Amino acid sequence: MTSDIMKPEGLELDPSTWSKQDVYRLHASLVIPRPIAWVSTLSAAGIPNLAPHSYFNAVCDDPPMVMFVVEGEKDTYRNVAAVGEFVVNLVSVSLARAMELTAVDFPAEIDEATWAHLHWGPAARVCPPRVTEANAAMECVVEQIVHIGTSNHMIIGKVLHYFVRHDVIAGNRVDPLRLDPLGRIGGGYVEIGAAFKLSRPTAASALAEGVGSALNLVVRTELGKRCSQPTDT
Repeated sequence: MTSDIMKPEGLELDPSTWSKQDVYRLHASLVIPRPIAWVSTLSAAGIPNLAPHSYFNAVCDDPPMVMFVVEGEKDTYRNVAAVGEFVVNLVSVSLARAMELTAVDFPAEIDEATWAHLHWGPAARVCPPRVTEANAAMECVVEQIVHIGTSNHMIIGKVLHYFVRHDVIAGNRVDPLRLDPLGRIGGGYVEIGAAFKLSRPTAASALAEGVGSALNLVVRTELGKRCSQPTDT
């Protein structure tokens, strides 16, 4: 690392002076945790592909859309560009090892799901299949592909169909502890520990309470802790 300045308050730096790998390590360790899009696609020849991407998030809900980023001309990018559809499978902690194997840079003709002891199931609205072991999946059609940076492709997809396993639903919402999502954190992974909610006051109630006491209106309510033990696929 070069051209960095350590001040009493902390490190000051210009990322353009760092190597690509050093910038990645810093950037990825600050934006945490990151959800993982386990993306299944089909090639133009009908060969399935499965790969994890941790630059991923929801971008809007009217209509519901998600985005993920692919670096370089990988199979995922070639497939979504050619077919225009994909499925985002949600990775649970129990599927962590299987997910890691699908990150291997296999030849395009290799079906990663088979190697990871996973099974394909038919999607309801798109051609690429979903991972049957996943607790949830979002079937998407490509809305836009934005080429960013030196060799990155941001894939924006509109969700046409959701699949959520029945035992993950609590009322009309997904229970995050039952979903048991795996996240990316720096060079490793993270799972949900304690979950909680915060009450959000209205502007009127905060203004009425006053600048010195409005923070007291934000109350924490515990939702519970993850208690299941991971089982590898």
